[in-house]
Amino acid sequence: GPTGGGAPTGPGPTDPAITDTLAGQPADPLVDPAAAGPSIGCANHHAPMWPASEDVADVAATKLHDALWNALFLEPMLLGRYPVDLQPLLEDVVRDGDLATIRQPLDFYGVTYDSPLKIGIAGEESEVPFERCELLGYPETDAGTPVVPDALREWLIMFRARYRAALPPLQVTLAPAPYVEPATLADAGTPGATTLAPDGPDGSDGSDGPDPRTSRLEGHLRAVATAVQRGVDVRALHVGPLLDQAAASATDAGPAGALAPVGLLAVDPVDGARTPRPAYHWLAAVVGAQTRSLG
Repeated sequence: GPTGGGAPTGPGPTDPAITDTLAGQPADPLVDPAAAGPSIGCANHHAPMWPASEDVADVAATKLHDALWNALFLEPMLLGRYPVDLQPLLEDVVRDGDLATIRQPLDFYGVTYDSPLKIGIAGEESEVPFERCELLGYPETDAGTPVVPDALREWLIMFRARYRAALPPLQVTLAPAPYVEPATLADAGTPGATTLAPDGPDGSDGSDGPDPRTSRLEGHLRAVATAVQRGVDVRALHVGPLLDQAAASATDAGPAGALAPVGLLAVDPVDGARTPRPAYHWLAAVVGAQTRSLG
């Protein structure tokens, strides 16, 4: 769906800070079927880069990692050139006409976001000049990925400031996040996994605290709404997947090795029954509140 967001401890899905921000966005073919003509763009995975310290070596390593992770892909598409710091490395690779072919008009630029990366200078024995450092002090998914919605807001605002007129409208996708919920029914067919009873749309998962999947959604929706209020042209925040994956990859395993579901609806591996998770109910309420954007 073309929206998402983070913490059910605050205002609910009809909070004007969310609904009013989204209501005035221009019609987009990926969101509004009534919009005329096709919409063609791309989607790249981007991440904010945070230096491990203010030391000049860590800052320089972070700048290089940012060029390789972010600018290497987006600058040829938006500016028709590779990052200045990387151009000497590409002289034997780039052929005449490549950049003209790569730089084509885009109706939108897709940004897939998961979390920021903390980068420091690598040790002398490392084959590369940087290393990823552990990002502490934030909640995590059951795959160990930090949940930092404010980093998405920061990156979107920086993205617009850096590329300005070269930047087409944005489509943001929040990467799936695995969470192992408290079990209400044992999954007889899948050791270590769980299914859910039909919880209500109150953003809880039956435990004492807020549902972490819902909190993650609301937090990122608020981050995008803030970026929009500050002038970033974001046409949609896509979340998903709708259903649990049939088979989990290694990154979907929780700390104890259990199968960590990622869908907005739980899928029973035995009979295929689909049960909406609290995040599904919350998201449905958010979408249902968008009356002004639907005309």
